[in-house]
Amino acid sequence: MVEDYSGLMSIYSKESPDLLRNAFDSILAQTILPKEFVCVLDGPIGLNLTEVVKWFKSECSNRNIKIVFVKNPVNCGLGISLAEGLRACSYEYIGRFDSDDLNNPERMEVMLNYMNEDKNQDIAVVGSQIAEFSDSPQRLIGRRKVPISFNEVAQKVFLRNPLNHMD
Repeated sequence: MVEDYSGLMSIYSKESPDLLRNAFDSILAQTILPKEFVCVLDGPIGLNLTEVVKWFKSECSNRNIKIVFVKNPVNCGLGISLAEGLRACSYEYIGRFDSDDLNNPERMEVMLNYMNEDKNQDIAVVGSQIAEFSDSPQRLIGRRKVPISFNEVAQKVFLRNPLNHMD
């Protein structure tokens, strides 16, 4: 079973240092950790975010996770930044993480297991449902559910993106 994957995240100056730290904590709590983590710094990010990134770099080093930084001299936006980060990823499998999301500890393990099943060898991308919370993670405010079967995805793909992606 293939368990090696790259993690990928883009960070820009308007991120919350607290949310970024929580997102990093949830990545480090994965039951299968990435072998490398590509962190795109989309323009200058300021001192507070830089401190959180330094902490994460240290934690990655402690866990033998190679960390790669891609630095945009100016803010280019999420799409361009992720495209740049994607080119820096070394592994076939890539876990896309957002800088303000909390990930279930088993997220990558479940997705990797699914991708590794013999019957799923032609699958190119997997995703999940999303629970949305207010400022306090204690208060669930909604869920983003997307179609999960091939036929459901095929019916919806021309109407909207059939994969959850945070704004």
